[in-house]
Amino acid sequence: MFKKFLNKVDEVDFVSYFLSLAFISAGLSKILNFDFFRLELVSMSKLFEFFALPVIVSEVWIGVGLIFRGSRMVSMFFGLIMLFLFTVFVLYRYITGSSSGCGCGVFFINWRTDLIHIVLNFILIILSFFVLINSNKRREVK
Repeated sequence: MFKKFLNKVDEVDFVSYFLSLAFISAGLSKILNFDFFRLELVSMSKLFEFFALPVIVSEVWIGVGLIFRGSRMVSMFFGLIMLFLFTVFVLYRYITGSSSGCGCGVFFINWRTDLIHIVLNFILIILSFFVLINSNKRREVK
């Protein structure tokens, strides 16, 4: 049964499932550490406090959407927007000298604001473009 599943999974599916895990784990991690995540947002501006819950819901929604081929393109588009915004957030915190955690929680790791985190975000962005481009090619072939 598992072999049948693996035979049907191509590179785009595999990368989509990986990104799905990244988004869902980030959302769940923020739920488990909600106060910390909210305080990290508030530390930049009191206005950002209102974005805490919508960010979490969006991440889980994107992660679930990446599992299914029919919703993958829309989910990946919004996922790219989220990744760009978080990368800007992490870059800002890095440039301003903040070395505390960002509350991101991708893969249930509380990342510190450092170059490794920035590199991880760029890798996730590249993988997201891979999914977008190749999902689109797959649709053109059919």
